[in-house]
Amino acid sequence: MYNKSLLMKSGTKITPLFLSSFLSLFLEMFLIRWNPASALGSNLLGATIGGFCEYLTMLWGFQILWLFAIGFYLIAGIFQNRK
Repeated sequence: MYNKSLLMKSGTKITPLFLSSFLSLFLEMFLIRWNPASALGSNLLGATIGGFCEYLTMLWGFQILWLFAIGFYLIAGIFQNRK
């Protein structure tokens, strides 16, 4: 139906544009924070925990990934309600 090579070429052209929107959103949110050091630390901690969970899914399989997701959403909800 569609030409796969055309889809791949257009996908590689559009991807940087798509990802740059996330970067600009992060920068906007970073600039309005009252404590930028805390925001950057939280971002780095999240990247570290995400990488650790990625390795755990390689060890235990992707079936456990939904448990990680539920756990992180519960933790985020608890901390959100504390504010």
